[in-house]
Parts: sequence; C-alpha cells; structure tokens
Amino acid sequence: MPRVWFAPTPMTEWHERRLSDEKMNDGDPSRRITRCGSHEHPGESDEAPVLTIEISDRLLANAGSERSNQHQVKQRISKANSEVTIHDVRRCTITEVPEEVRQWIVLTFSRQEQDENERKRQKFVVLKFEGRFRKLVKAMNMHIRLQKMFTIKQDVISDQLSDYLSEIDNWGWNPFKAGELTNGHPLHYSMLELFRKYNINSRFGIKQTTLINFADAIEEEYQVSGAPYHNNIHATDVMVTVHQLLFQTQMAHCDLELFSILFAAAIHDLAHTGQSNQFHINTKSNLALLYNDQSVLENHHISTAFRIMKTEEDKDLTSSLNDAQYKEFRSNVIAMVLSTDMSTHFDKIKTIKSAIRMPKEYWNNVLVDKSAEYPRTMEKIRIMELLLHSADLSNCVKPWKFHSKSATLLLEEFFRQGDIEKANDIPVSLLCDRVTTDVPKSQIGFMAYIIEPTFAILTETAFFIAVTFLPVVLEEDQVKSRISTEKNFKAIRNSDINHEDVLPIIDKFSSIWMEHLTENRMKWASFEAQGSVSLDKVNEILEAQQE
Repeated sequence: MPRVWFAPTPMTEWHERRLSDEKMNDGDPSRRITRCGSHEHPGESDEAPVLTIEISDRLLANAGSERSNQHQVKQRISKANSEVTIHDVRRCTITEVPEEVRQWIVLTFSRQEQDENERKRQKFVVLKFEGRFRKLVKAMNMHIRLQKMFTIKQDVISDQLSDYLSEIDNWGWNPFKAGELTNGHPLHYSMLELFRKYNINSRFGIKQTTLINFADAIEEEYQVSGAPYHNNIHATDVMVTVHQLLFQTQMAHCDLELFSILFAAAIHDLAHTGQSNQFHINTKSNLALLYNDQSVLENHHISTAFRIMKTEEDKDLTSSLNDAQYKEFRSNVIAMVLSTDMSTHFDKIKTIKSAIRMPKEYWNNVLVDKSAEYPRTMEKIRIMELLLHSADLSNCVKPWKFHSKSATLLLEEFFRQGDIEKANDIPVSLLCDRVTTDVPKSQIGFMAYIIEPTFAILTETAFFIAVTFLPVVLEEDQVKSRISTEKNFKAIRNSDINHEDVLPIIDKFSSIWMEHLTENRMKWASFEAQGSVSLDKVNEILEAQQE
C-alpha cells in the first residue's frame, strides 16, 4: 500500500518567520558560543524508597565562597534515592511494591539469562493473524484517521501555536496541547522550533524545506502502528525534554553533539510497533530475526531514520556533513538510541555513579597533572545517553495532568499487547493483563525503583561536573595540550560562566522534579486507597477530574 497517508505540511507564514529569524540572527540570543577545536559551539558553558544517598565531600573540593549554594544542592540531592540497584529490586527492599511490578522491572530493566522454569513457561510461537483482510481493514481505518488528523488550517492556528512554542523552555510544556494546536503535527513544529533555537540548519547546511520534509516523514512513521503511547506525542515530549535538560543540568555540548542529541530524541522510537522487545523475541518476529534478538526495536528505530535519509535526498539532514562529521553524528545517534533499551538501565546507572564518585585526587590527576587518562565512563557520549534515557522516562516527574495521561496511554499499550498474547495462546507478559494489573501500584513501584534513582543520579552528575570541572583553571599551554578532544567535558570554560552561576539552576531543577514526583506518587496512592486499581476506573476518575 502506498505510504501517502497525509500530505507534507506546506511552507506557512510561521515557517517563513522562522526562516527569516534564522537568517537575521545567527542562533538564539540566549545561547553562549565558545570555541572547541575548529568548530563554533552553542550552549558550551564548556536541573517512599528506603535508601538515601550521600554526596561525598570530595565533590566539594573547590567550593570557595559558593559553599552555601553547594550545600543547598547537596542537601536536596541527599533527600532523593539514587542507590537502588538491580539486586535491591530482586531482593524487593521496597516492600510496598507488588511482586508483579518487581518482576516486570527485573525483566525489563536488566539483561539476564532465563532460568529453566522460565524457558519451559515461554511458548515460542509465531503469531497467527487473520490474514490480509484484517490488515487491509486496519490500514483503511488508519488512512481515514490520519487524513482527519493532518488536515489543518495553518492560517488559523499559526499565531496561537507560535505563542505556545515560545514557551517550549518551560518544564510544564505539554506536547498533548501542542498536538491539539497543530491537529497532529507536534513533532514537526517542535523540531523546527528547536532547530531554529540552536541554529542547526545554518551550522550544518540544512535547507528549511529538507527539515520540513524529514519532520513530516518521521511524523508519518510514528503513526503507522497506531500505538497509544509510542507515537509522535511521545517523540515530541522526549525531544523537548532533552532540550530542557540541556539547560537544567547546564552540561556543555558542542554543536554536532547538540544536533546529534536532538535528532536522536526525535527518532528514538521511530516506527514503534506498540509491543516490547521481549514480545518480538518470544514470537520470533521478523524484526527479532533481523536484529538477532539484540535491542530489537532500538535498532529498528535507528535503521528506519537513516534509511529515510539515504533513500530520499530531499529528507537528508546529513547531506552537508563531511565524512568525519557524519561518522561522529551517526555514532552518537546509535549510542544514544541504543541506550534507551531499558534492559541496560541498571548497568549504565552503576557505571556513571562509579565515575562521579571517584576520589578528588583522581580527578586532579586527570584534569591538571596529566598522570591519569580521562575515563571512558565520563566521556560526553555517556552523559548524552543519560540525558536521553532520563528524558525517555521523564513523564513521572512532570505535572500530574501530563503524567497521568501518559501513564494510562502506556498501560493501554501494554494491555493491547496482553490482549494479542491471550488471543494467540501466549503467556501474558507482566503488567500486560488488563484484568489483573494494579495500575496505581505499578506506577508507585516504577517511580521508587527506576524514576527517582535515575533523576537523582542525573542531578548528582550535573552537580559533580559543575563543582569538579568548572573551578579548574588551566594554564594556556595545558589547555592546548590537555583539553582538546570534543569527547570529554572540559576543565576550562568561557569566562562568563562558573559554578556559582550553575549550581542555583541545578538546585531549582532538582526542586521541580522532586516536587512533581512526590505529588504524582501521592495521587496514585489516593487511587489505591479508593480501590481504583483498574485502568477503566482510573480513566473514569481522570475524565471526571477534567470536567
């Protein structure tokens, strides 16, 4: 069936204004520009668990007169729980989390060999669907829905949309509202806005029409499967959240890295099927066979994006990159999108935690004395992976209205997978049974075991980079000989930024995400107390609250 389910978005007055802004202003006025190697770089200033964390005094080595700011951030981070490991989950140290949720977290967020009982339990069968007729009906329904979704009057909404896009830096920015304002194009418009903010088009020779064509193409791909959650709304949310985290954490990135991470966020779930990696493996799907059961969907997302650019020149955002830039860009995107495979979660968190808690003397040897090599675990790509991974999980630390809607859509997607498994006589995956799953407890457990530790480590990492790297001022010859690679964070920054400027921003961010997490956890606890544990009942209450 030809994939022409909606027409490309025409160049509108809004696009023309953005293009005009791009020509008149070489980047966003608020962005700082520094030099890194032979390139110019935006934003390089190169935000009921049982356990709590301790921030060692070794991170406060260069405190000076800013000790009060550092103490404030340290106190806030210490209230969060970053110490949950896969072993804690297996031992079930958080007692209020039900067994089904604990097992789901173990299976989803860690790589492990199946035991003999599990291998016997699984029925590795190939799904039998109802033939071409069912596929045709589904495609026709999708065609009708997409036609209605993508038929918009640009001249009516452009001013209102432009006003809302101007608020894209705010943590409460809601992609569902953006979707309503654009009648289904939130990814398209937010991608154009962020590329304008970071001046990506000008820096990498991307034509505005090429960006529009690519944005339209991936927006279409995100709609093909009809997944309730892993669609263009989620892609918009993750890309915008990455943008917000770049500011909230104040971690420095070069221009090619910024291009890479925004692109990776936009395509990180491209052409998602609406089922999990394990579902594809268990059913021996074509994707599982193609990617040898390894990060099946993540490899599929990456491959789909690059195939679009390779096969359709009018959609190739990388056409003006030289060979070295393309190699680095592709390597960065692959690494970041693969890092969204949740089975690698605990290993990645543990690796970063170990690096940022190395002794002060070690980092002095790395940054000043040349007696120790820069650790690969703290290369910028590892932190970029953490940023994208955190953004992918971030709906739990957003305002309740957005979080609750996102959570219920994700669970509906889980339950649809469970419905398919039941219909095909396959053991239903954990948290995929719409009859037995306790919705509030599933969210409370997810927040306790995964979300709070992840954002605690993200905040601690930003804090560590600020107090460890920013105060180090090297002699000019050391700068030239020692701090030259783009892969590492730099110990020298431009003169208009230092850690006394950065720490209050990080502190404010930690306050924001902790406040939303606490509120959302309490809301779910109230659902549980009322006995509203099914998705239907939860949706009924949420709809009543909207009224």
